[in-house]
Amino acid sequence: MNTKAVIFNNRTYVPLSFVSQIFGMQVNWNKNYLGGADIYIVDMYQQQVSRGTERTEILKPNHIYFGSKEIRYYEGGQSQGQSIIDRSPSVASTWGGTKFWSPYDNQNTHFIAHSHSAFNGLWNLVSGDTVKVTDSSGKSYSYRVVDKYIVDEFGRSISTNISYYDRITGLAGGERITLQTCHTIEGQNWIIEAVR
Repeated sequence: MNTKAVIFNNRTYVPLSFVSQIFGMQVNWNKNYLGGADIYIVDMYQQQVSRGTERTEILKPNHIYFGSKEIRYYEGGQSQGQSIIDRSPSVASTWGGTKFWSPYDNQNTHFIAHSHSAFNGLWNLVSGDTVKVTDSSGKSYSYRVVDKYIVDEFGRSISTNISYYDRITGLAGGERITLQTCHTIEGQNWIIEAVR
């Protein structure tokens, strides 16, 4: 074995080629594949028996990723969320929705962060963009942006005057996240909604 085994998050990883060769197979890959490498496992009769994608991306635990941003988040909820981001402007925190984010609870998690630091550029997201959230082990879950709007400090839409407060901070609406940050206009906030 030319490459050493790696222990990461209490798991041992060994090279795919080493394991395959023990069983008389070889591994071929195309390193030009965008985002990783296409992997082909070929048996001793030169028949392709498996195909997958090697993921080269390793993400940090408890982070939100969008564009080129990576933001550490905490689960402060309404009782501590604002004070967490005020003490450390480079982080985000849960506030509304469920306090403890989970990709499996079929509920909304509302994250807040400051626009001059952690969520700077959040307003550049558009429908279809991806936001990733990682759990405590670094496993990432992708959410697709479905809506972007501006509300006042009471959660009312600037353009329609309709209240979105319950939609932003409530639990309903399925597995989704709501990201909130201050607008450059005092008393207004950008809202981004994304679904799994």
